[in-house]
Amino acid sequence: MKKNYLTTTIKIAISLIILVILIYKLDYKILLDNLIIFPILGIGLFMTNYFMTLILNSLALFLILDYKKKRISFKEFLKMNWFSFSLGQFSPARSGEVSIVYFLKKKYNISMGESSASFIIYKMFTMITLLLFAIFTAYIYFNSLYNWHLILIIFLIIIFGFLFTITNSKIRFLIKKYILRKYASVMTGFYKKFKSIFKKPHLLFLAVLINVSKLIYNALIIAITLSILGIEAPLLLIVGINSISLIISFIPISFSGIGIKESVAVFLFYYLGFNAHIIATIYLILTAIYFIINFFTFQYFIYTKPNLYAERKI
Repeated sequence: MKKNYLTTTIKIAISLIILVILIYKLDYKILLDNLIIFPILGIGLFMTNYFMTLILNSLALFLILDYKKKRISFKEFLKMNWFSFSLGQFSPARSGEVSIVYFLKKKYNISMGESSASFIIYKMFTMITLLLFAIFTAYIYFNSLYNWHLILIIFLIIIFGFLFTITNSKIRFLIKKYILRKYASVMTGFYKKFKSIFKKPHLLFLAVLINVSKLIYNALIIAITLSILGIEAPLLLIVGINSISLIISFIPISFSGIGIKESVAVFLFYYLGFNAHIIATIYLILTAIYFIINFFTFQYFIYTKPNLYAERKI
């Protein structure tokens, strides 16, 4: 417990330091002026962005889970995933979102192996989608910065390595014996579910399509806000920069990626000649809205819905 508390404290400190450096470098007076004059419409758009992200995330995972066989209503699933989504804000690399696996077990008696397979496939395809947008945008706009081809190859090796590990019976046996050990029984049904999902390509296609729609919607909200502030930016560029900043924010060195995500977005836009102060204002407000909504959502579910995930006999 003390170790976790210390780790969290260090990550919060790192996030604060990064944010302070970012604000200091950009001149806090200009940022403050931007915050004061920031349009109310922009804040409203950012709030719709939060709820649309939540709904589309939930819908994609809901489809992969094969809800018809599990007799789950989307309304109930959305409640559970909202709690997991808010919990992810306060955990390394959004690992708190995995709690949906536990809630499905408690309320619908779905094995953790099955729901884990669904969750991992959902996250895997989300990461692939982010990578494709990130690499394509980096190749078009930031080819002179880094060797993006090498990065693509590395990530492809990781993804194919993961798939090989899952599909190889000998490696799965070694994982059960030496890594999972006494917890191996908890993951019963993982591989069976993993295979069954790939036998329904239409569900995977819909989930990927929903993920792409989510990224485009998020970018569209930022593009509209930039336009209100007098800046025009290509939609694909915004999708790509958002994807790059999200991928980098998964590195668990700061609190929920805060500070890193915003700094990367500001740097990439500034590299292309955009106004860094306006970009920083937008991403800082967007982060603040997500943090505030997730904080109060988390508190609400903890203190007013203590039996929301009580086990239900089917």
